[in-house]
Amino acid sequence: MDIRDEKTAGKRNDSDRQGSMGCFRPQGAVDGVESHSVNNSDGARTDGSRANLDQRTEGNIGKIVGQLRELQRSHLAYVEAHEERLRQRLEQAKKHHQQILGKMQEMEAAIEELIAVSSDEEHF
Repeated sequence: MDIRDEKTAGKRNDSDRQGSMGCFRPQGAVDGVESHSVNNSDGARTDGSRANLDQRTEGNIGKIVGQLRELQRSHLAYVEAHEERLRQRLEQAKKHHQQILGKMQEMEAAIEELIAVSSDEEHF
């Protein structure tokens, strides 16, 4: 084996062009870029950049979950406070309603009294 054979020991890639002789690449290289894959203890290959991506994704997911929980707390606090304001306004409306009904009944009674007095005066 000559020096050239030692340097190019690896895979021959003839899938790039049909009918061509292809080219030799160092083992583990893909399109001139070395692979960052690692064999796990179980023999499965993992990509180092994928592991970094997974860690970043998990970090982003954690941030989003935290933001979601804060949004939930904020929304619930707002809704509960608004609900309390609505209850108070409903109580005020009920009190006002009762006051107005009482005044209406007083006015109706006064009108009936005036009618009764005027009809008594006409009979004399």
